[in-house]
Amino acid sequence: MVQSKWESLLEQKQELRILAYPRGFFMTDDAEVNAKGHPFYGLWNRSEYFGYTFYVHPKQKICMFSGKEVGLVLIGHAFDPVSVPGEYREEQLLAQAAEQYTRNEIAFTEYFNRWTGLFALFVFTKAGFGFTVMRQVCIRCFMGHAMVIFIVHHIPACWEIFAGYRLIRILID
Repeated sequence: MVQSKWESLLEQKQELRILAYPRGFFMTDDAEVNAKGHPFYGLWNRSEYFGYTFYVHPKQKICMFSGKEVGLVLIGHAFDPVSVPGEYREEQLLAQAAEQYTRNEIAFTEYFNRWTGLFALFVFTKAGFGFTVMRQVCIRCFMGHAMVIFIVHHIPACWEIFAGYRLIRILID
């Protein structure tokens, strides 16, 4: 595989690797992901929730809440400015969101719609999972049986990340 200019630079100047994709994350159900190479270089934190593996940049935050009817994973930072005082603790936001979900999906949606910030929220239920994001760009790639999600600041960075994969379909939200 031919290296891009960006990848070549990161190979030469290893001290820059930690600066690459600082808000990035990667979610997959594929256990064969090589987290030692580009763009992770073994630096990203790995977590497993609800049957999926999450790789998160070391400067990015991830938290999880498991309730009776719903599991939630939040990556990034969220804030509820409507609550008094404003709730900024993501763990509390997830606990309250799960409680609202047990009431009904409308209550959950109304509560979630109050949030602001830079984050991605994964909602896991018995029926499957949903994904919503408060970002500028969301790239979703479906490769074979594995679904891989990566969020980047700029679309060109996506091509650097996925250069080694056979892409079947790319959707830009």
